[in-house]
Amino acid sequence: MAEVPPPGFYEFLDFNAPLSGVRADTIARSLAAGRPTRIVDVGCGWGELLLRTLAVAPEASGLGVDTDAQAIDRGRARASNRGLADRVTFTVDCATTTTDPADAVICIGADHAYGDQQDAIRALYRIVRPGGRLLLGTGVWERPPTPAEAASIGMEPDSLRDLAGLVDLTIGTGFRPLVPRG
Repeated sequence: MAEVPPPGFYEFLDFNAPLSGVRADTIARSLAAGRPTRIVDVGCGWGELLLRTLAVAPEASGLGVDTDAQAIDRGRARASNRGLADRVTFTVDCATTTTDPADAVICIGADHAYGDQQDAIRALYRIVRPGGRLLLGTGVWERPPTPAEAASIGMEPDSLRDLAGLVDLTIGTGFRPLVPRG
């Protein structure tokens, strides 16, 4: 078994996102239902969702890409400990270098690597194979913020869309939104 990096930043978290294990397993099963042969997770961190998806998609191989070398090392160790190391590659790189098509693409909290949401969705569309699935975790405004509210978190009011605007953007790019089950 591979040695797990020593405890440190995020050591007690399964995910670097507000996601429960139960919900992650539901998402993994949903992605696996499309019978992917290749799964890519851009901005994967330590790849927990990618690993859970590979565990329920036995025909699939995976690629996890992140700029954080320590997180990538943690992902490699977790893959080895779960017997998945022969089916997944973890790479220290920028999300934008990932261009090979995949049946399932995961991008949670990493769309900023592409620029804005529109740039991210267009770039991700190019790597999702026809009939494939994209799991995109990004921000939306519940209501338009004032310039001061947006500035208080380092953003501009037009940095994000509302949910309807995000759905319109994805449809306009060529995606078809799916209603989650479970």
